[in-house]
Amino acid sequence: MTNRDVDRLAEAYGILATYVSEQGELREVSRATRRRLLEAMGVDDSGTDPPPAITQPVTDPGRCYVPPFLRRGRAWGVTCQLYGLRSSRNWGIGDFEDLARLAEIVAARGGDFLGVIPLHALFPTQPERCSPYSPSSRRFLNVLYIAPDMEPEFAHVPASFRENCRALRRSRLVRYTDVARLKLSVLETMHRAFRASGDPARHAAFQAFRTENGEALERHATFEALAEHVARRRGRPIPWQDWPAQWRRPDSADVRAFAATYDERLEFFAWLQWLAHIQLRRARLRAEKAGMRIGLYLDLAVGVAPDGAMAWLDPDLMVRGVHIGAPPDAFNSGGQDWGLVPQHPWVLAQRDFAPFRDDLAACMRHAGAIRIDHAMAVDRLFWVPVGVGAADGGYVRYPFSAMLAAIAEESRLHRSLVIGEALGTVPEGFRSRLADAEIQAYRVLLFEQRRDGGFRRPRAWPRRALACVSTHDLPTLRGWWRERDIDWRRKAGMISGEEAAAQRRRRATERQQLWQALIHEKLVTTALPADDLPAHGLVAAHLYLSRSPARLVTVQMEDALGEIEQANLPGASDPHPNWRRKLSTRIEELQDHPTFDAVMRAMMRHRPRPVPP
Repeated sequence: MTNRDVDRLAEAYGILATYVSEQGELREVSRATRRRLLEAMGVDDSGTDPPPAITQPVTDPGRCYVPPFLRRGRAWGVTCQLYGLRSSRNWGIGDFEDLARLAEIVAARGGDFLGVIPLHALFPTQPERCSPYSPSSRRFLNVLYIAPDMEPEFAHVPASFRENCRALRRSRLVRYTDVARLKLSVLETMHRAFRASGDPARHAAFQAFRTENGEALERHATFEALAEHVARRRGRPIPWQDWPAQWRRPDSADVRAFAATYDERLEFFAWLQWLAHIQLRRARLRAEKAGMRIGLYLDLAVGVAPDGAMAWLDPDLMVRGVHIGAPPDAFNSGGQDWGLVPQHPWVLAQRDFAPFRDDLAACMRHAGAIRIDHAMAVDRLFWVPVGVGAADGGYVRYPFSAMLAAIAEESRLHRSLVIGEALGTVPEGFRSRLADAEIQAYRVLLFEQRRDGGFRRPRAWPRRALACVSTHDLPTLRGWWRERDIDWRRKAGMISGEEAAAQRRRRATERQQLWQALIHEKLVTTALPADDLPAHGLVAAHLYLSRSPARLVTVQMEDALGEIEQANLPGASDPHPNWRRKLSTRIEELQDHPTFDAVMRAMMRHRPRPVPP
């Protein structure tokens, strides 16, 4: 492929030769990178034309659903990391019953939604792979969130497991391997009891679920059974790309033979999905019955792991040899490689975006609202060729108008509000396009700073938005105040001592600016706290957001409890315990927690839910 071929074909297939960085600098994408991206897309110098949907002009193909009460009104809610919920009955990891109970508590305080990180299926044979943003499949659920004690088959489980549950509950971090070993063992016992039971209604409901989810469910269950089978034969889990050749495609005769031979095991994995879905549905219904006008607010990850179920189920859709990532920015000078596999924009267009619609529908079926992680993916994605640094990646265009139309149609069909997370390197005009489609912005207080360095006043925030103090990828407000995130980045070797010192100087200025903003709004009257953020300052920060015109304001559970440590430190897996921390307080103790009570009262007072006539 000549240089001229690379330039011509890259332009035709939406591979950008340049892009504008987060700092406003024009950056070039090398021909070597563009050549590798073309090869990953399966393009050679014969130059087959891409389908029209790839290169269509930007047009207006509808708006997302917005609940009638939000067209003029406002609401608030709470977000949490489901795995980190503590309770007196769970099994060392938060579960769907905990989710329902927390929703009822928040609803009683006037909250209209409860948000959670992605609930997507992970890897039962590799429970330590616990990042919810690196799922095996976006179409199915994480079975470790099942609450076995909420199902009738639990009556057949011996009492000896209870001591193990107590030990797992006491641990400070989620012990995923131990949780998976215990929970899956109990669920296997329950599945045998289910098969032997004579409850026709329950069996009919399960069969209806299998029929409704059809081939997608059967193939997902087949993948889970094969992954387990191969791991037992090899003595360890291995990626499907290294399985025996006859099992690497879901449509092979050998895979069908395996499914027929191990049909009971396939049924077990399908049954787990059924339990997960009925328990999540119950949680949604309980949230709505308790008074929430939105209910559950779920998260859709930007991609899937290359060795997971979705990549095995539909290899023609997934682009091999590249990962999704992000270019260098203020937080990551070398860029980011997220290790996720992108969907092929050409194949998506050829299929009329059915795979994307299916992913949206799987999330929306249980949600009154969804958050689309890294929403820029509907316009362009940063692809990083495997084996090179993330800074050497490049942007690939997606059919923006058609994907916006798909989101809007699914949103209206499922009556689900949509929030688009657009942080980092955002294309010019992108946020306004989302707003035009009624996709709510995702705005974070810690990032809402004016050019002069001060914090944006509440009245200047957009109306079509969800506002929050912080996120799972950022420090809690107390952690930010105490520079805990800087401590961790230094400890993890992500920044030098000199960089840490510079960040601490900036943080001292930012603390002062935030406190001045709270004083300006007459939310605090005391002098700048020296060492720690007091509870009244934490409450004031949430009231600051509550005064904005933003339709939605959310309180992160870690902030509602005054926690210091954050859930995830992007770019570090050691020594920071990503996606493992539990909250310090059990669900049953929330009502007596003074900071939680103060934050909930403040939100209820300043964003009251109207009393129904």
